[in-house]
Formats: sequence, C-alpha cells, structure tokens
Amino acid sequence: MSGNTWTNFVKDWAKDHDTTYMCAISQPELKKSYKEHKQGKKAEKKKNSFQEIKDAVVSIATERTPVVEKKSRGRPSKYATEEEKKKAKKEKTLASTRRIRAADKERAAKIAAEEKARRNAPPTKEMVEKSQLEKLEEENKKLEEKVQKEKEHLAFVNERQRKWDEAEELKRRKLQKDSELIITPAEVKKLLNDPNRKEKWVKINGLYAGMVRKPELHPNRPEYPDPYGYNIKKTVIDPDDINVYPMRYFIPDHIYKSFGDTGFWYDPITLAPLGQIVSLFDYKEKHPNNKEIRKISLMDDRNWVFDMTPLGKIRLKELMKE
Repeated sequence: MSGNTWTNFVKDWAKDHDTTYMCAISQPELKKSYKEHKQGKKAEKKKNSFQEIKDAVVSIATERTPVVEKKSRGRPSKYATEEEKKKAKKEKTLASTRRIRAADKERAAKIAAEEKARRNAPPTKEMVEKSQLEKLEEENKKLEEKVQKEKEHLAFVNERQRKWDEAEELKRRKLQKDSELIITPAEVKKLLNDPNRKEKWVKINGLYAGMVRKPELHPNRPEYPDPYGYNIKKTVIDPDDINVYPMRYFIPDHIYKSFGDTGFWYDPITLAPLGQIVSLFDYKEKHPNNKEIRKISLMDDRNWVFDMTPLGKIRLKELMKE
C-alpha cells in the first residue's frame, strides 16, 4: 500500500469498521487502536533485536580462540621479596630527609650571615634619607594629633561658652522681666507727695531697688544729701564744694534714694539709677588711675564720690542748663 504507517492504518481501520476515511479520523477508538498497534510493533521489534544480539554473541563466543598470556614489560625487579623492597624505600626516604634538612640549615646560616653583615654595614645615603623621611612622617603624625586635640578642646570650650552664654541670657531675661515696673513713675511721685500718707517708702519692682523715697538733706548743709542717714554734725566741707559736687543739681526735687545701704539714687522720671554714692577708698580701688578729683566732696568727716551712670550724666547736663 502507498502512504505512511498512519494513513495505511486509518484506511485498514475504516475498512474493518465499514466507514469512510474521514469519519474514521474523528473517532477516538481509532486513536486508541493506533496506540496499541504502535506499542505492539515496538515490543516485537525490541524482542527481535534482542534475539539477534543474543545469537550474535553466542556465535562469537563459540568461535573465539584461547587468549595468549602476555609477557611483562620492563626490567626485572631488583628485590627478591616485598620486605627487601620496603626496606630499600625506607632508607631512600631517610636519606632524602637528611639532605633536605642539611639544605635548610645551610640556607638559614646564609640568611643569618647576610643579616649580620647588613646590620654591621655603614648606612647608605638611601638608608639615611629613608630614616629621615620616617622621622618626619612620625613628627607630622604627632603634630596632626596635637592639632586634632586642640581642635577638640577648642570645640569643647566653645560649647561650654555657648551653654554659659545661654544660661546668662536666660538669667538676663529673667532679671529684665523681674525689673519691669508694676507701678508707674507718676504713681510713685503721687504717693511720695501725698501728705496723708505716713509711710515714706514706696515699693517698686526696679532692677536694683525694691523701694524708693525722697532724700534726706544733710542737717548742716541742705545742698548735700545725708548718704547713709548718720546725721553726724562734724562736717568738713571746702568752701567751693558746692560748685563742683553734682549732687546739688539733683536734689531736693530731682532724685529718689533707694532703700538700704546700696547707695543708689534714682531718676523720678524713669525710676532708673542715676548713680551710686561710694567711699573714696572703694572708688580708688575700683578706678586706681582716675584723676578726676573734682568729683570728690567731703561729708561727715569722710570722702564720698557720686559715680554717675550714663543716664545720670545726661540728666546732670539737662539740669545744669536750667
């Protein structure tokens, strides 16, 4: 029949089942039958192939001639027994080990001699330059470490100063807040001029004083205040004191005295300090090179100095113009 295995099988199957070729292709029984047919063909082919190989092997085995033993190649062994062979191998190994050790000792002795000669040899120019370079590198390393430590110390000092400045700023702000007036200068003046008020002091929330009042004049010289309220009658005053001492321009209507022994005197307009009365001794300790003797006045057997603030100097000029 012409065609391949598949088409021939389909034709035979259609003929056996009394159907056409096209109808047979669409039948699942056809595919199943073709699969069984194909598996049977493979098994039969495998069986025939195995039988052919078996027959060929049997035929070769029956016709094979006896194998001729080959002669050993090379020289005959030097040793009659295996023990002699092992003993000779051991001696060769020991001899080889001795040679290797001797060579190692000789090499080590040579290296030691070269190292000794190198140490005892005078330094060359290259060695001196290398040593100097290493020394410079070591010095540079130490210098860099020193600079780094100084930088770290400076950073520590700056950080400490920053924290201190922040703390001082907080203190300053708190002090400034505490110094804000809770009573106006006009109210203070009104209270001090009230004839029905028995208390001489008026409480304020100033920066340096808690209470102020009008000054008491010196009993022997009304132009001078009594700095600490001693009222000592022994008074030594130069004839021209009144012309040089600035306190006469501030009192009796232009100044308030602070409570206690602080020596501060305050401006009635702003309640800010105009200056402080201090002893001449303390003033010279504070300003040893000051030669302005005209600021000095004599009161109660002692020397007093009125150390003015910037606001006090401004007020003095204004009052002297009047």
